Amino acid sequence: MANRRGRPPKKKVVVEKPEISKSEVLTLKIKNLSKKLVIEAHKKAELRDISGAIELLKNAIRLDASNIDAFNMLGLCYYETGEMSSAIKNWVISQSKKGEDNLAVDYLEKMRESKTYLSNIDESIAKYNKSLEYARGKSVDLAIVNLKKVVSLNNKFVNARLLLALCYLHEDKKRNAITQLEKVLKIDQGNMVAKRYLALLDEKPIPNVESKSVNKPTFSLGPSPIKASANVGLIRFVSILIGLLIGIGVMTSIVVPGIKESAKSDLENKDIKVSELSDNLAKVRTELSDKEREVGSLNEKLESSKKDLELSKKAQMENDNLFKAMNYYYKKDSDIVKSGEYLSLVDRELLSDSMGETYDSLAQEIFPVLARDFYNKGYRDYVNGRYVEGKKSLEASIKYQDSGDYSDDSLYYLARCYQKNNEEEESIKLFKQLIEKYPESPFADDAEYFINLSK
Repeated sequence: MANRRGRPPKKKVVVEKPEISKSEVLTLKIKNLSKKLVIEAHKKAELRDISGAIELLKNAIRLDASNIDAFNMLGLCYYETGEMSSAIKNWVISQSKKGEDNLAVDYLEKMRESKTYLSNIDESIAKYNKSLEYARGKSVDLAIVNLKKVVSLNNKFVNARLLLALCYLHEDKKRNAITQLEKVLKIDQGNMVAKRYLALLDEKPIPNVESKSVNKPTFSLGPSPIKASANVGLIRFVSILIGLLIGIGVMTSIVVPGIKESAKSDLENKDIKVSELSDNLAKVRTELSDKEREVGSLNEKLESSKKDLELSKKAQMENDNLFKAMNYYYKKDSDIVKSGEYLSLVDRELLSDSMGETYDSLAQEIFPVLARDFYNKGYRDYVNGRYVEGKKSLEASIKYQDSGDYSDDSLYYLARCYQKNNEEEESIKLFKQLIEKYPESPFADDAEYFINLSK
């Protein structure tokens, strides 16, 4: 039906919204919460509360393991507190999750470029380890010397400064300890360990002035009195005797009870002091036990960090070798032999998922070709009596592919090269290996024949 102006009524267009499952909604909420935690962590980091930021970022990663920003910022927080191995670890994880348009790639590249800085970090970790050993072995003075060197190499190394403060406290150098704790809080205002130590120092201040022993004044007798006459002496003697009797009465009635009461009070005070000393000793033992556990925990973290750093170095070395292999293979004048050499140096287990896939793809293209080419060369060398050269080529063929079309051939002729070169023991070993690995090989019967022949 037309409207008053003669136009047909407009039809309502219904847009169908895609249905979203409850699990997808929940996942989206979790990801958004993870992003909010990163924002909150950024605010804390700006206020120098690095410890608080680290906790928020860890929670953000627990919620969403694909949150690249959380990994990158967590690495920066660890970098800021001198925990270089933890920083590198998080950046490497971030890089493995996203290889392009990722700040972690830039951070790692800058780290690699600064070889002097990395060398200083390695040295500081080694010296920190040694300091822990000194502290445990009661050589606190040596620990202090080492830790001073550590903080000079890595002035943001928070754990090193905390341990140095602990050593200073052990040596009764309160002012030095407070200086280190204040420096920790300048780096990380949220560091609860530093705050706790400072609170303990405020509650139990160490006196600045040591108590000095006071010399008691000594008294000497005056000159001997002039001898008086007998009567005067007698009167004085009686007076003294009467005074002595009166004095004894006073002592018995007044002084002695006071002395008893004073002695009783002193004894009670001593009991209280003994009780207080026992309580203080128990507290000291508890604090010492806590500090020993803390040192143990720090040592474990350090060992873990050291291992992480070593793994990250190894992983970077593997990445470098993989990049070199790719460069030689994909460049204009491709060099497949050089590419294969670098690719064979790569430990596949240390690569990230994305780099591992690249390695697999390249290995599938290169290794079979190299195994074939080296087999052909090695076989020609064997036929022409060049057994030393043949061994090298056939060993290379097996290295590149030990379960391919040419693997049993390479192993057989490698054994023959050793045999022709009068290396009987090695040749028998290879013949046995051939029978064990390739029992269906056409060379297995010949290998068994040569083994029996050697007996």
